[in-house]
Amino acid sequence: MLINLRLPLFSWAIPASILLAAATLLMIPAVEGEAISECRARHYPYGRLRSVGSLSFLVANMAMGVLLGALGVEAIPLVTGLLLLTLAWLFGNIGVDQYFQTQAEPNGVRTLLRSGSRLLIYGIVASALIQSSHAAYYVAGSILWLGMGIEPIVVGALWALGVAVEILLFLIGRRASQYLPWFPLMLLAGFLAALRWFAMGFAEHILMIALLQLLHAASFAATHLAFSDMLRQLAKDEEQLAAQTFNGALSGGVFMGFGAVVVGLALDDFGLHTYWLMVAPCLLGLLILIIKKGAHWAPLSKN
Repeated sequence: MLINLRLPLFSWAIPASILLAAATLLMIPAVEGEAISECRARHYPYGRLRSVGSLSFLVANMAMGVLLGALGVEAIPLVTGLLLLTLAWLFGNIGVDQYFQTQAEPNGVRTLLRSGSRLLIYGIVASALIQSSHAAYYVAGSILWLGMGIEPIVVGALWALGVAVEILLFLIGRRASQYLPWFPLMLLAGFLAALRWFAMGFAEHILMIALLQLLHAASFAATHLAFSDMLRQLAKDEEQLAAQTFNGALSGGVFMGFGAVVVGLALDDFGLHTYWLMVAPCLLGLLILIIKKGAHWAPLSKN
């Protein structure tokens, strides 16, 4: 991130951003996999742990907004770079060898695809499709809102509202999971995500946008909780890293990247209706879940 301070040309910022993504996103599957395994071993609610991450995200964004207003754009790569260096220092001093014990014998994605649970694999794909439907929201959300004449501070508040309801769902997710297993929860999340993006295509009033932001608890948080519950039930500890990596590569990589390109191409012509394109991955994810879960139940019904 510090490299961006010395990059005057946009063309140089592209490889620097790729390097940043490669360096930071490699941490996510390992940390998430270890967290799920530890929560399972200690009978600790994963949602409560994940809510801390969402709260940190919200606080960091608000703090960055304050710094941006006070110090200008130049503060972003400097502050972010220093935070990443601090994180590296903490990991080095804590002693990584004391942690990530469940990943000591890594089971690669290729092995997972070859010998892992079929329901787990298709559940990973379905979850990634639903999560990737946020492409229009991430790529064009602020652009569309600012184009409507909404003040920047209100745009920030709308983003904060989405994260706030996400945190709330993570906090109550433990109780919900006792009554709603991962499969119906992911179905519900996918359906509400599709409803959110369809309705966003009509949302031209600030009140309607704010109400639809509440559905971020479904499209993101509920999908993530269902995915995590699925891993706790279907994935072995040594498969956690591979499952998280496979999901991250699809949701934040292949599917999200394709969605971002589609959004960029359609935005000028479709405007607010670009959100309607995001209904497709949600419905495809739901279709995969229903078909594969039915196939999983079929042999059981014969016994």
